[in-house]
Amino acid sequence: MVGTGIVEGAGKLGGKVEGWARSSGGHGADWAPGKALGEGLGGKNLPGRMAVEGVGSAGGQTAADGAEIIIEGEDKDILRDAAFSGAAGAAGGGANHAGTKINDGGGEHRATGREGLPGWQQIPADGLTYGAGNAANTELGSSD
Repeated sequence: MVGTGIVEGAGKLGGKVEGWARSSGGHGADWAPGKALGEGLGGKNLPGRMAVEGVGSAGGQTAADGAEIIIEGEDKDILRDAAFSGAAGAAGGGANHAGTKINDGGGEHRATGREGLPGWQQIPADGLTYGAGNAANTELGSSD
């Protein structure tokens, strides 16, 4: 829930930032850095989608580790787990962005006629990516 909240919150903030960056003047000059930042927070470009989903995943993992420490008294390496989860989230964000671009087409990519990456494709992409990140975290375990 924490990770989803971060991603959704960033998306809502991105829409606001894009709106603020639009010019209402007669010259029609949008503030390009603000527009790019808003698009990034909204997951509309590759670096933004990777960053937002990476931070969302790391935040969710940190919350889960914190709960396990408090409730179950487990010994967790929060920073390590957050780093692996964040990397997997960034990779998943990149894969989902690429899938969306492939489906949307727009003349730049192979178009399928669908809008966005459908859930039946996004869910397995996320599962494989996060699973690989979790396996790497486990297999490359700390030396202690």
